[in-house]
Amino acid sequence: MKVLVACQGHPRLAPGGAESAAYHLFEALAARPDCSARFLGCGPAPAAERARITQPFGPHDYVYHAQDMHWFHLANRDPLFPAALDRLLRAEAPDVVHLHGLGRLGVEAPMLIRRALPQARIVLTLHEYLPICANHGQMVTRPERRLCAAASPAACVACFPQHSEADFVLRERYIKLFLRHIDAAIAPSAFLRDRYIAWGLDPARLSVLDNVGRAAPAEPLPPVGQAADGVLRVGYFGQLAPTKGLGVLIEAARLLAGQASLRITLHGDSRALPAEMEQESRRLLAAAPANVHQHGRYAAGELDALMAATDVVVVPSIWWENAPMVIDEALARGRPVIASTIGGIAERLRDGIDGVLLPPGDAAALARTLARFAALPHHLSELAGGLRQPTPPAAAAERHLALYRALAG
Repeated sequence: MKVLVACQGHPRLAPGGAESAAYHLFEALAARPDCSARFLGCGPAPAAERARITQPFGPHDYVYHAQDMHWFHLANRDPLFPAALDRLLRAEAPDVVHLHGLGRLGVEAPMLIRRALPQARIVLTLHEYLPICANHGQMVTRPERRLCAAASPAACVACFPQHSEADFVLRERYIKLFLRHIDAAIAPSAFLRDRYIAWGLDPARLSVLDNVGRAAPAEPLPPVGQAADGVLRVGYFGQLAPTKGLGVLIEAARLLAGQASLRITLHGDSRALPAEMEQESRRLLAAAPANVHQHGRYAAGELDALMAATDVVVVPSIWWENAPMVIDEALARGRPVIASTIGGIAERLRDGIDGVLLPPGDAAALARTLARFAALPHHLSELAGGLRQPTPPAAAAERHLALYRALAG
């Protein structure tokens, strides 16, 4: 079976959960003898680059240099993209095109694929709520950042007063017009699946499947809670986004500033965020106390070493999370997780077994939990002994292939 995995980003250009999940799927499929896989990611257009789709990372790895994206409608307005995508599709002739998100590619991509390859099957993995929510798919209000349970023209106008209710009615109709070309959609969490069903997607075409994650290390990492200096090493991994709970973590660090037995390290950056979110992240980081250290962006090959230097991983999100890949990465490496009880997180963590679940936005509760682990590190060791193990990459890829085969009849 020939599969083209296409993603709204590329892990070598803008690391993120969707990018990692898409690329791990591509790698797992490419390693199989019964499958031929290609990857198409998206990235910014270099000033000197004129070609829309290039191959800077290898013969099976394509990059679309995204141009004019109208984010309100998820519309790709690059006039050269349809022809460039058509040439790629006809040259590779995949049996399945698996889209991971629609940002940068544009919501019109399923129609373009159907036009070029009428017999191909089209699959879409949904990673956030971009089709539903114009606020970067976060489903939180602007500017207060309260959780939003459902989109409606009246509610959306309150966030975007420059638009009318009619604009949001037309936005939804425009997006759903192109989603009709999807043969199947995948939700990595039941929570996200339920949100899309409530929005109007056909439940018969929407499956819950785990993302293909990063392989566990060949050798177990050192035990947690046994640093020679007695300091609890807390790790945050991923984009430094306000909705990922960056402000909550920094406030918890401020509450713990008098404790020398704890150090919080931020692994990641904010460069791939929308401008207003990046600016807010920079303000938060500038005011971080001394017990917060910024490591910066890390390469995929560094993860094991960084996790080895971490006792507990924090995921303090304040938006409706789907299935954060960092949770599975931490559990596979023997690292307990402290996370918000929000969205699909509760499906991936068992409170008191795999870590601790806390109310979203509660910096005081996070500070108390970190202080307890710092004072009683043996509690972390007890948790680490019974962590849930994520679905192995090969098994997750096999489940995807089973879906492709079912669609192909």
